[in-house]
Amino acid sequence: MPPPIAPRRLWLWALLIPVAYAPSYLLGTRPGPVAALIALAAIALAAAALLALERGQVLDRLAARLDRAAPLLLTLAVAAYVGLAVARAHARLAAFADLNQLGLFSQSFWTLLHGHPFANTHETLDGSLGSHWAIHFSPTLLVIAPVYVMWRDPIVLMAAQALALGLVPVPVYHLLVPRVGRAAALVLALAVLAIPNILWAGPRDFRDASFLPALLLATLWALDRRRPGMFLLFGVAALGVREEIGLAFVVLGVYALLAGHRPRVALGIAALGLAWFAVVVGVVMPRFWSPGLWIDPKRFFVDVLGQWGATPVAAVRHMVTHPADVARALANGTTARYLYTLLRPLLFLPPFGDAVAIVALPGLGLNLLSRLPFMRGADQAYSMVPMTFLAAATVMTAARVAQSAPAPRRAGVALAAAIIVFAGVVPSLAVTYRQSEPPSPPAAAAAALVRAIPAGAPVYAPVTLYPALHAREDFGCWWSVLQLGRDPRFRARYAWIAIWPPGDPSVHDARGASPDQPLADSLALDPRFVARTEFAPFIVYQRR
Repeated sequence: MPPPIAPRRLWLWALLIPVAYAPSYLLGTRPGPVAALIALAAIALAAAALLALERGQVLDRLAARLDRAAPLLLTLAVAAYVGLAVARAHARLAAFADLNQLGLFSQSFWTLLHGHPFANTHETLDGSLGSHWAIHFSPTLLVIAPVYVMWRDPIVLMAAQALALGLVPVPVYHLLVPRVGRAAALVLALAVLAIPNILWAGPRDFRDASFLPALLLATLWALDRRRPGMFLLFGVAALGVREEIGLAFVVLGVYALLAGHRPRVALGIAALGLAWFAVVVGVVMPRFWSPGLWIDPKRFFVDVLGQWGATPVAAVRHMVTHPADVARALANGTTARYLYTLLRPLLFLPPFGDAVAIVALPGLGLNLLSRLPFMRGADQAYSMVPMTFLAAATVMTAARVAQSAPAPRRAGVALAAAIIVFAGVVPSLAVTYRQSEPPSPPAAAAAALVRAIPAGAPVYAPVTLYPALHAREDFGCWWSVLQLGRDPRFRARYAWIAIWPPGDPSVHDARGASPDQPLADSLALDPRFVARTEFAPFIVYQRR
């Protein structure tokens, strides 16, 4: 009997699909019947790919046909993603959904054009303008500025984000083509795009981390092709998105050594990352700091890892001398849930078949050891970098499996491996499709209020109106000024105060009341303001 064509590892991967998703249906949120059908279809697709590979050359012929059309199909996939993401983002903006980070960055771009260093009033506690670069140094985002100058609308930022995410499969495709051919490279590249943390990020809200996957994967491609100029271009662009990427580059240097690059190259990459991180955090960011900002690099470290020590050196010393504390921090249900959700689309084992997975360790370690719960959200911005390198390791492992197949059947094996990886990702889309978010205010009333507020007027309003009202030097809301917004002396700075009683459920008090309700009650007795009743259900006051 001839040996089986499909490597045993592919059969294991196919079996991992039901194993990986079973906890979601048995112990977790228990998705509905549609999600269950999609999971069954994914299992059937993986099984069909393996059976077709074993019993004939259907996949080989399909790979030959896809090989010619792959570049066009990749282009169409990128265009489709960008178009759909922008359309969805536009609809969310029109519905005044919660895009608070979009408001923050839109205001930062607007103030940049008016003489302030990428400043906003959302990251200060006193309503003053504070530079975002004192919190996260992101000069790479300035590539959007020329477009924003011509079209000063928040949708420009969402379109730029959608394009950055839509381009994720392009470096993956070019990284894999020499290894597995165009057909399998196309399917594996689209599997990376389909990872929920990447796919859903386009219309959800604006995040600087959304620009990292394509840049980091392009950096990996340049390293693989030994293109130092392109590596430096993409690497510096990635470092310029968020300062902590420097730590990932330190480990990327280790990976370069393991991948056969000269020690000088590996040390250069690590030195670049370490020097960027040290200079940006220690020199550049403090120069943009102002007293009103809610945090600075030192306090940010304490907020994130302060339970280990007040400084990085003290934190490392504590971790090294108290390994039991580290073990307790890592071995718990929260860690298990986070890692499960993060690795579920990748079927757990495949990411650890390639050394590039080690570059995910700094981000994973930071998230797992942090005392901030949101950093352990698999769908949050802090998980974008670890997910990028774990996904890269998965597709590289699949490519290695295909390369081990007999030459005459390599194209078919590669396509089968790619289909299984894609089938492993798809059920996660169904599981994560419906994501809870705060309620949106009535769109008609919100739009009428936005039209009534003069351009540039200082305004206090619900955070859901932030993107629409970003073009001013003073926008306040409960999220930013907190109790200060109720102070009669402080409120005089605003020309308009708009309150939506349902507000944001995440900041309701124990009785379910909006934190802005006391402000609404006191404004009724404040002779400096006049009520505007035509915007119900908003409670609106205009300064006389």
